[in-house]
Amino acid sequence: MSSANDARVGHRFTKSRMLETVLMAIVILEEISSRQPWKLIRWKFFPTICHLHPMGKPQNMPKIDMPGVGRRLEALRLALDLNRREFSESFGLDPSSYTKTAEGEKSLRTQHAFAIAERWSVSMDYLFRGRLSDIPDHLREAILSHLNGQD
Repeated sequence: MSSANDARVGHRFTKSRMLETVLMAIVILEEISSRQPWKLIRWKFFPTICHLHPMGKPQNMPKIDMPGVGRRLEALRLALDLNRREFSESFGLDPSSYTKTAEGEKSLRTQHAFAIAERWSVSMDYLFRGRLSDIPDHLREAILSHLNGQD
């Protein structure tokens, strides 16, 4: 055999091996989904091999404390000395939705949280987790006084 034929045989073997690997992955995927349909599968393709990475169902994921987010929003608003309409319009949320968010009935969307963080120099960590470390001192003190009920 010539070296050109060797290259073609090797090329066919690579395609054949890739096809076999993909078919095996499909069988595994069907097996996983038939037993545990909640499992998510992430495919990673490499030039000649395919890996399956099953990802389990999210369990014990922390939930966002929506009433806490609302309290922190209100504390920020009061620290800035703005009414609800002025504050909500400063980051593109209508006042009625802001009221529901401040009362913990509606979740704060990340796009609005980001707009608040950018506009008022607070971190998204403050909004969602209550971390005050990245907030300017004068604003931090005013927020703390409102959160502690010292209006």
